[in-house]
Amino acid sequence: MTFLDKIKQGCLDGWAKYKILPSLTAAQAILESGWG
Repeated sequence: MTFLDKIKQGCLDGWAKYKILPSLTAAQAILESGWG
């Protein structure tokens, strides 16, 4: 399982609830975690 697979659902949940683009959530997660 890749890092993006692990965060995908959280990114989509953020889009549904807060209208934050999943790509932005993923980019922030990558920056903060150093790719996992």
